[in-house]
Amino acid sequence: MDRSLELLGRISSIPYNVHHAAIQRNRTENTCNWILETDQFRSWEKSSSPDLLYLWGPPGTGKTLLISKVIDRLKETLENQNHEEFAIFYCNRREEIRRQPLCVLQSILRQLASTSSNSDAIQKSVIEADINNRRDGEQFD
Repeated sequence: MDRSLELLGRISSIPYNVHHAAIQRNRTENTCNWILETDQFRSWEKSSSPDLLYLWGPPGTGKTLLISKVIDRLKETLENQNHEEFAIFYCNRREEIRRQPLCVLQSILRQLASTSSNSDAIQKSVIEADINNRRDGEQFD
């Protein structure tokens, strides 16, 4: 397990779950439920391959709070169905590291590197990439 955590830390140190939990705490209870009832969301959710849900609006209009509600719904749904994995990332224009595309992708890789059936197991291809990266003095980029 320690080796798995070490490898995941080399991939990304972004605390994505901490960011999500902070946003959840800022969301007033029983707010944002309306987004789950919209025709657009329901259509997206029921799609056989819901690729992208796009929320647009100027800064400060609540997009982050809304998407946190959607993420909560997806986590609940996927836990009940033992379905495909998904990854989250909250960009933040005030934090340099959370605006860099490479950091976003590394965090997503970290989240998807673990197998769903065994959270301590790392996908074999990620382990092989790590070995090659360390041998060549490279990072996950």
